[in-house]
Amino acid sequence: MNLDDETKKFFYEEKKLFETSDLVSFNSVGLLKKKVETNPVMAKKSIAVVCGCDNKLFDTKDLSKKPIQISQKTILFVGIFDYRTDMDLLHYIVKNNHDLKFIFIGPISENIKKEFYHVTKEKNVRYIGEKTKNELASYLKSANLGIIPYNSKSEFVKYSNPMKAYEYLSSGIPVVSTNILALKDYPKDIVYTTDDKKDFSRAIKRLLNNWNDKKTKSAKNIAEKNSWKNKIALIEKFIS
Repeated sequence: MNLDDETKKFFYEEKKLFETSDLVSFNSVGLLKKKVETNPVMAKKSIAVVCGCDNKLFDTKDLSKKPIQISQKTILFVGIFDYRTDMDLLHYIVKNNHDLKFIFIGPISENIKKEFYHVTKEKNVRYIGEKTKNELASYLKSANLGIIPYNSKSEFVKYSNPMKAYEYLSSGIPVVSTNILALKDYPKDIVYTTDDKKDFSRAIKRLLNNWNDKKTKSAKNIAEKNSWKNKIALIEKFIS
């Protein structure tokens, strides 16, 4: 692998930081393993912790967050629309599920605006701009499923642990995502991961049609384990 000078400098600085740190905390097991491979000194002073989600904000038991009224089954995609977003995948699932309503929420990066607005021209897509976390909770409360159509060929994506997955789960809805390592070990009927666009599209329908109260509870349990409270508790336990 040929690295440019800027990348080499980054890895050098990162290595120095790891060597001088007493504790390194990761919110992705996959990322921890990858970094330990190249920095063995970290093996005994690193920990993988849960994501850290404000799960109580998105819990649908909180009646103060009134749902947005939507007639169709609704698929939600929340986040920053940027280089991570697999626009080909997003367009495919929108075009092949005209009976579903897709709602997109979040800021748009300049480099994908043209492609993004091309997707939003589809009749079953509604882009509503940026929302605060409190406003977002109302939309999640009305959604039926959350998607994470990121390009997992990017190492940044592959080794991430997206907060939106746990916000979706806190709201009691299933998740369909591309192959992000941190999400692959959850039950497939709660969090389904695939990089195949046809499989991704089919999974949306399959999880929607087989969702029930028991799975809603399981989704919320996963989100609860990934709460900020548990994240901090794991770090404190490792320190002590």
